[in-house]
Amino acid sequence: MQKKTYSSVIDALNEIGVNINRVALYKHIEQEIKNQKPVEIVGYETMMNLSSINEEDYNLAYHFSENSITETSKSNEISSASGHPKGSTNTKKRKDKMNYDACVKSICNDYASQLEDCKATNCHCQRNFLDNLIKEKKVEYNISDNIPMGTIRSRVM
Repeated sequence: MQKKTYSSVIDALNEIGVNINRVALYKHIEQEIKNQKPVEIVGYETMMNLSSINEEDYNLAYHFSENSITETSKSNEISSASGHPKGSTNTKKRKDKMNYDACVKSICNDYASQLEDCKATNCHCQRNFLDNLIKEKKVEYNISDNIPMGTIRSRVM
């Protein structure tokens, strides 16, 4: 649609009391095209003769006045819609850190209880017990980070 056509439609809408700027009108039409709905623009001659306004023209004008938004608020709405929500990456990092800490704490508790049982019966722990325990807990807590065996041993001892 040409710039002159937009101007004539805006002038005609202004005459019947609908205030809309060119950017808002363009965005309304663009949105309608994206939704694959037919957009009907009323001709300038029809809008100039106020006595000849029929119900269809009135409904179109009412649609634009009801949905018109100022240029700045519309552009702010578009710019804030892109990307991820503010703080979402920080929230995920905090959640992952809490899961990691809970996993390490659970491993330490299980490993400490196993060591106490082994000392009480005067025997050794199973070979690779700590390594297998770490693997099980990482799956249980959905942890992808490495949990060093040294960390667990230093917390238990």
